[in-house]
Amino acid sequence: MSSHESGDFFYAAAGMGAGVWLFWRGFRQLKFKKLVSGIATSKVRSLAMGTVELSGTTALIQNIVEPLYGQPCVFYSIVIKEKRGSGKSSEWVVIHREDSARQPFFLVDDTGRVPVLASGAEFYCSHDLDAGTGLFSSLDPSVRGYLERVSGDKIGGFFSKDLKVTATIIREGEPIYVLGYAAPADRPVTFMERAAGKAALSLREVSLKLKSDSERMKTVDANQDGTIDDAEWQEAVLRLKEELERQNPTSGHEVLSSTIIRKSPDGLLIIADKREDALVSELGANAWLQIIGGPAWVIASSAYLAWKLGLIGI
Repeated sequence: MSSHESGDFFYAAAGMGAGVWLFWRGFRQLKFKKLVSGIATSKVRSLAMGTVELSGTTALIQNIVEPLYGQPCVFYSIVIKEKRGSGKSSEWVVIHREDSARQPFFLVDDTGRVPVLASGAEFYCSHDLDAGTGLFSSLDPSVRGYLERVSGDKIGGFFSKDLKVTATIIREGEPIYVLGYAAPADRPVTFMERAAGKAALSLREVSLKLKSDSERMKTVDANQDGTIDDAEWQEAVLRLKEELERQNPTSGHEVLSSTIIRKSPDGLLIIADKREDALVSELGANAWLQIIGGPAWVIASSAYLAWKLGLIGI
């Protein structure tokens, strides 16, 4: 058997393997779709241990700077691939991968904030960067410099290597959807978490602040009858609380420092930068594409292999 023929057999076998994998992955995504559709979205304040679905925005726990543009973020993932070989024998090989998955970030909703550890997550986020080197490529200078440092290639002139870089970067304050596992945190509470937790304003604290403000106390007696009844007092306290929380955006956001959202024991952790309905639609479309496409790959690869073996004629 010639090397050319052995290569054909290898690619036919690889095609059948890829088809089986696509078929399996399609059913896995249908399972995810069912989970996303069937689990009610929880609020941070009412979290229970176990599988949870949360939706909110992102916030920093600690300073993370992504290496592409040197800007702060709550999460980044960068993958660089190099094309090796030529013709049918060419393939894209991962030569560099880095992320901040071991550094948690906050998911914030209108009731509180909870740490999320993205390690092992399956991301359904749009790529912030999907570019490659080549004659007609136009790379940002920051990205070009990063590729040079990582690959050790091209100090001036064109890249001698065919490279492709993809990056997902989640910034602070961006929408986030998480389907994961709420578990007790296994690390000490950080100073920043303690400080954020203390920022939550209790009614008692607001009441004391109101009593100490003589000018504001004059306005509490709304009907000017010389006495402050319970209704007037409660209204004044709530009005001051809302005013203070508008001045301090971190107030009113209770931190669940003893809880963290992470990958479940059976491997479930989905993070998306889209609404739940959009994620359900994407999961369904991808699932059926793979369920149909997988067997098609297997049939086509099997037919090609049978033809090469002379079992069928075309």
